[in-house]
Amino acid sequence: MNIALRYVGDGEYIHGVPARDLSAEEAERYADAIAAAQLATGRVLYERVKGSKKKGTSEK
Repeated sequence: MNIALRYVGDGEYIHGVPARDLSAEEAERYADAIAAAQLATGRVLYERVKGSKKKGTSEK
């Protein structure tokens, strides 16, 4: 599995979104939920892996 989003949530989670690294397909599937949760809470639970071009997450 190529990782597009790395989980950095330290046990926190978004209901309905796996609390683990996500593939590009999964990142696209959950992008809206991840972005909405980050906007609402200010917490970053997923970071984009370098070279990944998915929206709604921080890059590290």
